[in-house]
Amino acid sequence: MLTVLASGPRSDFERVLPFLRLFGPHQHYVGGDEQARTLKLAINLMVAGTATLMAEALTLGRLGGVEWNVMLDVLAGSAVGSPIVKSKAQQLKARDFSATFTARQLAKDLDLILQSGKALDAAMPLTALVAQMNGSVIENGMADEDYIAIVKVIELLSRHGVQAP
Repeated sequence: MLTVLASGPRSDFERVLPFLRLFGPHQHYVGGDEQARTLKLAINLMVAGTATLMAEALTLGRLGGVEWNVMLDVLAGSAVGSPIVKSKAQQLKARDFSATFTARQLAKDLDLILQSGKALDAAMPLTALVAQMNGSVIENGMADEDYIAIVKVIELLSRHGVQAP
């Protein structure tokens, strides 16, 4: 299911809205300028941040003796169980890092996000850290794996090390 974000002249959006509805039930007009681009980058920032926090949470749990699949089930069913967490939990149960969106693709978006933040004079210290962590995924030979491979980097950085389930 596709969510459409559109910006530009509202009359153009209204004109193509019947066609956009063919892609799915959610179409959003968000402004007259670059708001759709900005919102898409904001969404991808949330995805990147979620993956990084999920990696740290999973490593903490593993080091604390929580069984991998149990932890993934609980996270997916908890208050933080967003659609992205639920999807990645299934992938991580199988330790499947085949790409739905690669770390390299995420790096491109994180660069765009940081550039946008700078242009808008927005403080983005966590974004810079997430970009660095994603860079570690790439530097460790996982550029073409799914961005959730950040889990493997956090495991590698773990003081005690974590063995794959």
